[in-house]
Amino acid sequence: MIRNRDTVEVSCLCHFDDLEDDRLSPDDWNQLADAVDVLEPFHSATLQMEGDFAELNNLLVGLDFLRTIFTNVLQKYQPNPHMHIRRAAAEGIVVLDKYREIYNDLTVCVAAVVLHPAYKREYFEVAVEKLE
Repeated sequence: MIRNRDTVEVSCLCHFDDLEDDRLSPDDWNQLADAVDVLEPFHSATLQMEGDFAELNNLLVGLDFLRTIFTNVLQKYQPNPHMHIRRAAAEGIVVLDKYREIYNDLTVCVAAVVLHPAYKREYFEVAVEKLE
């Protein structure tokens, strides 16, 4: 759940007259929780792709990881009335697919993954199986 929800709600109650129209409804809190659920993996992926941890082989793996997250979001929130989350995930897939296509054409990126001891060719074999 969202951190500090109780603190925010208590603060809103203390200033009820001033904030009456601006209080978050239970539905608002649910939408925020959904957004946190969707955005959390991006925080992790961003940390893995920055600074000393940025490696070329992680680029394709990271793109595929984020695409999987978006695909899961589309499935998980299918019946969800908060369509903005589904739309954002669908747009994210389009963008990630464009980047993936660009990096697939760069032999150096593919070679970096193939030469990495943890991935090798198996990574691409599994990726192809997922597409079929």
